[in-house]
Amino acid sequence: MIYLILFIVFSSVFGLCVKWVHQRGTEDIISIGAINYICAAIFFLPVFLFSTPQTGEPMAVLLGGGMGLAYFIAFFFVVYCVRVVGVTASTVVGSLALLMPILYAAVWYGEIPNPVQIAGIALALLTLLLIGIKPQANLESSAGEKPAESRGKFAQWTPSLLLFGFFILCGVSRVTQEAFQFESVADQKPTFVLSAFVVAGIPSLLILLFRRRRIKKMEWMIGILMGVCNATQTFLILLALQHIKGYIVFPLSSAGGIVFTMLVATKLLGERLSKRAVWGIAIAVIALVLLNWEMPAPVTRSLLYNALELNDSAFTRFECFADIPA
Repeated sequence: MIYLILFIVFSSVFGLCVKWVHQRGTEDIISIGAINYICAAIFFLPVFLFSTPQTGEPMAVLLGGGMGLAYFIAFFFVVYCVRVVGVTASTVVGSLALLMPILYAAVWYGEIPNPVQIAGIALALLTLLLIGIKPQANLESSAGEKPAESRGKFAQWTPSLLLFGFFILCGVSRVTQEAFQFESVADQKPTFVLSAFVVAGIPSLLILLFRRRRIKKMEWMIGILMGVCNATQTFLILLALQHIKGYIVFPLSSAGGIVFTMLVATKLLGERLSKRAVWGIAIAVIALVLLNWEMPAPVTRSLLYNALELNDSAFTRFECFADIPA
């Protein structure tokens, strides 16, 4: 159980760090995010080198690159969403992007959700309505910025539109993993994961070079911490799956990530939640448990869970990437 708990903590670090940086207001979140992706690629490289011999299978590279590109773009959405509507609501929306691979598998591969999962889909849609339609303003970290209501009708819907964009990008990254399960070779998952990190890392490096901005020591520290946590959580989910059944690990990790993020955000980072948001979070936790209920293996994995399978006796399966782009 300790590995599952640590996994929940490590997988929540990205969003919480974004929230913390916004609150501090002294570090540049773009530089930190770029360092995170670069560090994650470097940190994951030894796993790639020491796993089953990789052939560079084109589909694994293509789909992994697609996921990395979606993650890189989604980073800019999550930075805004965390600042405006809070890290808890952003985490919920990212987690519920699990709906897109379920729909993809049903339409493309004929994997029809069971009745329990259909109930989960209905609750997930209800949650997205509660949280996504004119979400509460959460501008504690942006003192002096006017609320959206005072900046015109279009500005009032900007948070909802960006949350929707974030949802779509998270869903696209999940769909690439779903497609990989069907279209590529299983032992090429290290190639798939490394491709994602590299594709996210290359434009991140270019951003750092072209901005020509001197990076602060604290920015290096936060970015490296986030990158190490992103790669380390893959090992933690492996260890958790070696001791606990998958049908317990998957729903608990998804729901637990939301609850842990909410507790830290509200108790330590001063995030305020409306009653509507609290109801939405509670329903989201139930929805995620139902969506993972007896789900076929390729569909049941969340964004964090579908990344890597090693044939080494010490490594059976572990997964990578958090619900918030990491």
